[in-house]
Amino acid sequence: MSSHAKVLVVIAAASVGVVIGLALAFLFMQDTTPTYPEPHAEVRTLFYSNIDLDPIGACDVVFPVERTVSFASAEEAGNAKRRAKAVLTHLFTGPTAEEVHQGFSSFFSSETANLMRSVHIAGSGERTAYIDLHDLRHALAGANSSCGSLSFFAQVEHTMRATVGVAQIRYAFEGDPEMFYDWMQIGCDATTDLCDPGPFRQ
Repeated sequence: MSSHAKVLVVIAAASVGVVIGLALAFLFMQDTTPTYPEPHAEVRTLFYSNIDLDPIGACDVVFPVERTVSFASAEEAGNAKRRAKAVLTHLFTGPTAEEVHQGFSSFFSSETANLMRSVHIAGSGERTAYIDLHDLRHALAGANSSCGSLSFFAQVEHTMRATVGVAQIRYAFEGDPEMFYDWMQIGCDATTDLCDPGPFRQ
């Protein structure tokens, strides 16, 4: 074979190699390019007190407001635990300025925006929600009075039932339910499971 022919063969081989390399690189890029879930938003219902709608001021009477709650994906929104945490985080920021103008009120405010520590939902039928809160008792002044506690529980429980349909709720501060119920002046009773710390450790 002439030297000229050899050069052509080398060039052709190199060209084929380049084409194959580019093709493999393209396929590799196609296979490894990360995909991200589409953000998902839903309108969810929260509950607060409202003196304009309830002039009598019954402690446990609450009224709905709608909020747009954002999730990382539709799958996350479909997860009861994540949905509950997202909605409760909105609830704990308190009424917006517009909602306050409309008469809504709450013990929750910007000072309690970080109140949520975790939430765990157990059971398949009559489900129970275990809500663990950061110890922000200083920012919840008055929520442990006789009327205040009724308002606190009504706002959280109506919101949770509208969000995930739980049958009952248990609370704790920093994983300690006894701390929460002592502060609420309810205390612990051996005949109930109010102060069982087990579920808050899951």
